[in-house]
Amino acid sequence: MKKIFLFILMSFAAIPAFSQTKAERKAAEAEAVMRMISDTTYTINVTSALPMGWKTVHLSTYYSLEVAKDTVISCLPYFGRAYSIPYGGGKGLVFDGHAEDYTVSDGKDGSKEIEFTVMNEEDNYTFGITVFPNGSAHINVNSNKRQPISYMGRVSLEIREDREPDGF
Repeated sequence: MKKIFLFILMSFAAIPAFSQTKAERKAAEAEAVMRMISDTTYTINVTSALPMGWKTVHLSTYYSLEVAKDTVISCLPYFGRAYSIPYGGGKGLVFDGHAEDYTVSDGKDGSKEIEFTVMNEEDNYTFGITVFPNGSAHINVNSNKRQPISYMGRVSLEIREDREPDGF
């Protein structure tokens, strides 16, 4: 009986230690995410697309938006209506470009609001990104020649070593 009582007592004593460790891990993850945003070097791995007027499209393959200083690499699928595009469909939201008018501001509940524009030979894109402390992200993309589209994903905490620090 004493052994069972001791086991139960030790089990309850260990619970606060585990929850504190989990809270510390969450705080460290939030700090890492916000540091990446402030350093302007991050990758958002996209898991679903929310086209205007369509149902949510869950993505099964790797799609991402990479930002490194003033360079943007967009590998995002596009679902929706295009108004004026090159013959054959064009590149859509798969391009490398230079970010202009890059701004970061504080949002609700500790989130960060990021806005920038990218121009390429096909279109002008305006990105609005909300990054939450837990690493989840929401991306809105507006363009001149296509319907708006949104994406949901997570900020990758892995640092890409194969990239040069001054750009791509």
